[in-house]
Amino acid sequence: MSKLNMMQSSSNRKDGDVQYLLGNFKEAVTIYAQVIESNQNDDLDDDSSTELFDDSLLISDCYCKLHNYHLAIQYYDRSLSIANKLDDKLRIAKCHDVYGDINRTQGQYQQALSYYQQSLETKLTILKEDEVDVGISYYQIGRVYALQAKYNDAISYLQQSLDIISKDMTEKVHILNVGKIYNEIGLVYRCQGKYKDCIAKHEESLKIYREAIGENCLGVCESYSNLGLIYELQGRYDDAINIHEKSLKMKLDIVGEDSIEVAESYQNLGMVYRSKGRNDEAKLWYKKSLKIVKELLGDKNIYYAKLLDTLGELCIRMDDYDEALENLNKSLKLEREILGENCLEVSSCYNHIGLVYKHQGKYRKALDMHEKSIDIRRQLLGENHLLVASSYSNMGTIFNSQGKFADALLMHQKCLKIELDVLGASSVNIASSYGDIALVYYSQDKLDDALKMQRKCLKIQQDVFGERSNDVAISFINIASMLEVQGKYEEALSMYRKALDTQSKNQQSDAIAALQKCLEMRRKTLTENDENLSEIYEKIGCIYQAIAENDDALVMFKKCLAIELNRKEVNSETVAKIYNYIGVNYELQNNYEDAVKSYEHELQLYIDKEGENSLNVAIIHNDIGLAYYANFKFDEAMEAFNEALKINLILFGDHHINIAKCYSNIGDTYISKHDCDSALNMYKKCLNIQLDFLEANDITIAESCNIMGSIYFSLRRYREATVMFKECLDIQIENLGEENLEVATTYYCLGNSHISLNELDIALHYHKRCLTIRRNILGIISPEVAQSLRAVHEMANRSRRNCAV
Repeated sequence: MSKLNMMQSSSNRKDGDVQYLLGNFKEAVTIYAQVIESNQNDDLDDDSSTELFDDSLLISDCYCKLHNYHLAIQYYDRSLSIANKLDDKLRIAKCHDVYGDINRTQGQYQQALSYYQQSLETKLTILKEDEVDVGISYYQIGRVYALQAKYNDAISYLQQSLDIISKDMTEKVHILNVGKIYNEIGLVYRCQGKYKDCIAKHEESLKIYREAIGENCLGVCESYSNLGLIYELQGRYDDAINIHEKSLKMKLDIVGEDSIEVAESYQNLGMVYRSKGRNDEAKLWYKKSLKIVKELLGDKNIYYAKLLDTLGELCIRMDDYDEALENLNKSLKLEREILGENCLEVSSCYNHIGLVYKHQGKYRKALDMHEKSIDIRRQLLGENHLLVASSYSNMGTIFNSQGKFADALLMHQKCLKIELDVLGASSVNIASSYGDIALVYYSQDKLDDALKMQRKCLKIQQDVFGERSNDVAISFINIASMLEVQGKYEEALSMYRKALDTQSKNQQSDAIAALQKCLEMRRKTLTENDENLSEIYEKIGCIYQAIAENDDALVMFKKCLAIELNRKEVNSETVAKIYNYIGVNYELQNNYEDAVKSYEHELQLYIDKEGENSLNVAIIHNDIGLAYYANFKFDEAMEAFNEALKINLILFGDHHINIAKCYSNIGDTYISKHDCDSALNMYKKCLNIQLDFLEANDITIAESCNIMGSIYFSLRRYREATVMFKECLDIQIENLGEENLEVATTYYCLGNSHISLNELDIALHYHKRCLTIRRNILGIISPEVAQSLRAVHEMANRSRRNCAV
C-alpha cells in the first residue's frame, strides 16, 4: 500500500469513526466500505489484515445497529475469518461481541448471552481483569440480564464494567462507553422503581455525552428519551412530552425519519399520551412507529411483534377488545415463531390477553392466560421476581372481581411479599399492592382494614411523587369514598379537598368531578347555606376559571356569595374575596362595568374593616383603575391610580417599588391621553426607583426603558429614544436571548429612531437584524415580517449601500 493511500485510508477511517460516534451509522458504513474498496487490490500483510478486520467488524456492528442482520452477519463472517487466520484471540472475542449484539437486538437473549460469555472467557485468558475490553464484556452481559429482568445480576455486571472503563477516560470512545453504562444502569433502576437513582444516572450520562461529543448525537437523544420514560412514570407528562419531542427532533436531524430510532421516539410519545388518557393521540404515534418498523424490517421481526403487543395493550385501555385481541394474537404468533414459547415476550402477550378476557368478564379464560404467563416467568426468573409478582397481582384482581376475596387477598399478599423482598418498603410498586389489598377489603366492607392499607399506599406515593401527583389525588379520593361509607362526612370532605389541591392543571376536569361528588355528598346532610358548601362552590369556580369556563365559574361564585351574604354573622373578608373573584371573572369576559361594581363592593368592605389607608384598599383602587383603563375610561382610571399612589406614599414613603408601579400605571394613562410630557415625568420617577430596588438586568427595567424610548420618539427627541431602546435591548438579550420577538421589536424601534436621525446605515443594520429574527421565528408569511421587509427595502433605496434581502 502506498504511503499516500495509507494516509487517505487513515483520514477516511477517522471520518467514519466520527459518524459512528455521532450515531450516523448509514454514513459510517459508506465510509468504512470505501476504505475497504480502496485497499482491496493491495497485498495483505498482517498490518493490512488487521485493518481489514477492524473495518469489516465496524461495518458488521453498524449494520446490526441499522437492523440489517443479513449484511451484519456477512461482514461478521468476514471478520471472523480474518481473525482466525491471524490466530488473534482478542479479535475472535470481539467477533463474539458483535454476534452477541446481532442476537440480542433480535430478541435472542440466551444466544446473545452465550456469545458474550465466550468473549469474556477468551479475554480473561489473554488480558488483565481491569482492561477496557473486559469491561465491555461485563457491560454486554449486564444488558442481557436487564432485558431478562434479572436486575440484581444486571447491576452487578454493569457496575463491574463501569469500575473498569471509567479508569481510562483518555479516549473518546471510552468516555462514551461510560455514558452508555450510566444509561443502562438508569434503565434498571427504572424497572426497580428507584426513580431518583434512575434520573441521576441518566443525567450523568447526558452530561458525559454533551461534554465528549456535543449536543447533536444519538447518545444525547437516548439520554433524553430515558429521562422522558421516567418523567412519564412520575406523572410529569408535560416534561416527558417536551423531552421526547426534543429527542425526536434531534434524531430526525441525525438519522432521518426512516430509522428505528425515530420509530422508538414515536412509541415513547405514544406511551406518554396513553398515560395522560389521550388514547387516540397515543394510537396515532404507535401507528407511525409501526409503519416505520414494517417498512424498514418487514413484519416478521421481534420489533414489530413488540409494537403489536404495545398497541394491543392500548386498545384494552380504549375498550376496543376485538382490535386488542387481533393485535395481541398476531404478536403472540410472531414471538412464538421467532423466540419460542418460553420467553418473556410471550409471557407479556399472555398477560395482556388475560387482561382483555378480564375486562370482557371471561374470568376463567383470563386466569388461564395469567397462569400461562406466570409459568413462563417462574421458569425463567424464579419465584422471587417482580414480573412474577405482577402476575400474582393480576390474578388477585380477577379473583376480587369474581367475589373470591380470600383467593384475591392471597394473590395480592404474595405479590406484596416479593416486592418487599426485591424493592424494600418505599417503592411505588409496594404502594400499588397496598392499594389493591385495600380494594379487596373495601369489597368485603372491611372498611377499617381498607383505610389502613390505602393510607399506607398514600404515604409511599407522597414520599415518592410529592403532593402534586394524580396517583396521590386518587388515593385521597379512595380514602374519602371509604370515609363517606362510614358516615364520616367531615373527614371525607377533607380528603376530597386534598384531592382537589393535589390535582395538577392537566387533571382539572377530574378535580371538578371530585368536588362535584363532594358537593353531592354534602347536600345529603347539609342545608344549601352551609359553610362547607360555600367553600366547595368557591373551589369549583376557581377551577372553571382556570380552564376558561368563565360562565360556569361565575355561577359558582355567585352561589358562594349568596351563601356568605345570608350568614347571621357575615365574614367581610370572605365576602370581599368572592367579590374579587367575580370582578376578575367579569374582566376576563370584557365586562368592565360590572367588574368595577364588584371591585367597589370589595373596596367598601375593606374600608369598613381596615380604614381608607390600608394596603388592601390601595390594591383594590389599582384593580379599579386597570378595569377603567381597559374600558378606555382614562379619567376614571387616573383618579383610581392616584388614590392607590396616595395610600402607598403614606404607607411606604416616596421611594418604594410599589410607588414605582403606581407611577408606571399613571404614566400609561397619560400616554393614552396623549400627554407625553406628563407620561415621561412619571416613567422617569418609576425608572429611578426601579434602578435602586431591582437588579440592573431585571426585565422590568427593560420594559420601562422601552416605554420611555417610545415617549421620546413621540416627542421627536430621537437621540434620547435611541439611548433608551439600546438600554432595553441589552437587558432583553441578556434575559431572553437574541432570537426573541420582543428583541426583534426593539431592533425595529432602534431602526426607526436612527432613520429619524438620518443615520441610515445604522438604521439599516437594526432593521435587517429585526427581519432575520422575525423570519426565523415566524416564517416568511406574517404581518411582522412584511413590516420588516418594507422597512429594509425602503432603507436599501435610501442607504448609500445596497441591501440584498
